[in-house]
Amino acid sequence: MKNIVLILCSILTLSVSAQKSITVTGEFKEDFITKEPSKQLRKTLFVLEKGDIYFPEGMLFDRMYFLKLSDKDAKKLGAKVILIYPFFDREITFIYNTPITLELLPIPNLPDCYYSKKASCAQVSSTYPQNLPLSTMNKIKQVEVFSVENFERNDYDFRDLPEWIEALDNDKKVPITRTRRLYLTDDTERTEEELDMIALSDLAKMKMKNVKYFFGDIVPLAENPTKKDWQQWWKKLMLIKLPYEHPKSAKK
Repeated sequence: MKNIVLILCSILTLSVSAQKSITVTGEFKEDFITKEPSKQLRKTLFVLEKGDIYFPEGMLFDRMYFLKLSDKDAKKLGAKVILIYPFFDREITFIYNTPITLELLPIPNLPDCYYSKKASCAQVSSTYPQNLPLSTMNKIKQVEVFSVENFERNDYDFRDLPEWIEALDNDKKVPITRTRRLYLTDDTERTEEELDMIALSDLAKMKMKNVKYFFGDIVPLAENPTKKDWQQWWKKLMLIKLPYEHPKSAKK
């Protein structure tokens, strides 16, 4: 319980102003380093986005980028360089020495640290979530076949979670592909995809297993959560207010 409280303290001491966007202009520089986001930062973003979030490059490969602000915006924000977590297309972060306009949202408790859903310059523009591929849940609704291996390894797409929770006891069969490895007589091997069917409930369990691994401790959750446990977890997540105040009992 103490660990849960510590996590909540670090994540959820938020302010209402954290949700107000700021428009700035700045430049990415080729000689600037990048930084790996911490687990706590990802959890903060998950809370800020109310559990409806798509991490563009997944948990293993996502990065944060330094942005050199224009003189005007440096005065406005009180910093010449800030750190950005981009939800827009990452290609923009590789456009160097070019003025780029971004809409920023502050990340609570991290000075000069922001996340951004919209960026544009003369060459290109990108807005989140309009830049995202179709979610797996929507693929299922459109009877679009997808790879179950890719789905199981998915550590970036946390959209449609209320629907995944509802699907935990839905045994409707949906089409997928599986990768099969073939060993040939000449000691070589190859892979091929084969069409298969899987219960929607099995997919939902895979999805919620990932949610539990990355975000399950934001709100207390049973070791082996049932559908009802997940429903309660989601309700509590949605009830987190800005600023967050802990019950007195949680401070013990």
